[in-house]
Amino acid sequence: MEIDPIGYRKKNVANNLRWNANQKAANPEQYLQRKRDERATWVANNPEKAAAADRKSRAKAKASGRHRCNDCDKNFPNRPELLRHLGRDIHKNKVKELKEKANAAKFFAGFKRKADEAGLDDVQTS
Repeated sequence: MEIDPIGYRKKNVANNLRWNANQKAANPEQYLQRKRDERATWVANNPEKAAAADRKSRAKAKASGRHRCNDCDKNFPNRPELLRHLGRDIHKNKVKELKEKANAAKFFAGFKRKADEAGLDDVQTS
């Protein structure tokens, strides 16, 4: 009797998924620790692939704008780098500058321009 390799793989994958789901439900902390250990082992055994996957993931996150500072109009590849940016003086100065501009705009919005008062809007220059 010959074993069907594709059918065997499909059955094995299904069993692994079921087993992982049961392990995760039974003891989530132990499951997560096992997954971290498996990942660390894979990274140690495949440093080039791990570095390439990391670069790809960081580029994708940066391009999608998942971690974005709207005040500075910058994207970051991950949350820690965004948080680091938010704590830096360059970001704080930018936010302060934007608040000052917004306050100035509110202040001057209450005044009419002299051209409006004089009715110079309707005057055409030739």
